Amino acid sequence: MNVRKKKKVLLVEDNPGDVRLIREMLKESGNTEFELAHVATLAEGIDSLHKSKFDAVLLDLLLTDSTGLETFQRLKDSVHDEAAVIVLTGLQDKELGVHAVRAGAQDYVPKSALNSELLVRSILHGIERQQGIVEREALVAGLKDALAKVRKLSGLLPICASCKKIRDDKGYWRQVEVYIKDHTDAEFTHGYCPECAAKLWKE
Repeated sequence: MNVRKKKKVLLVEDNPGDVRLIREMLKESGNTEFELAHVATLAEGIDSLHKSKFDAVLLDLLLTDSTGLETFQRLKDSVHDEAAVIVLTGLQDKELGVHAVRAGAQDYVPKSALNSELLVRSILHGIERQQGIVEREALVAGLKDALAKVRKLSGLLPICASCKKIRDDKGYWRQVEVYIKDHTDAEFTHGYCPECAAKLWKE
């Protein structure tokens, strides 16, 4: 039996009426189950995000302890990047919402246009986009790590002119394939080049 995972959402909103409205809208979402937590201040929101992981944050930009775009910036600068942030804007705050999206929010929703379908779609799409960002950042980090390993082979390597062994950082002389294998993800197969094969067969 498949158990659907609840989407954990943190609502940072100081208007009790808006809180009740959003809670009811999320209850009406037929195909997705939400677990909603609510705080009234930005400080409480940041504290909640430090203590627990959420899939999404619904953030009002006009709070008692913070207003405007600074509200989003402070949230973004204080917590992890895994949660999708959806900004809630008032009637006159559309421009603020646009600026918040440019600064890294996944979406903005005008309260005047709020309904269950719009809210749920914004949350789910925001979560999906944020997960894509996290996955891309992990991929980039992996590529940077791989490049760092490759760079270990740059510079001057002491190599024996006769047997072709390489002297490592500890002063030991090692077979070149062993040295390369330890410093990269390369694997070796063995064979003979045409010159060596001709020489061996001749002998």
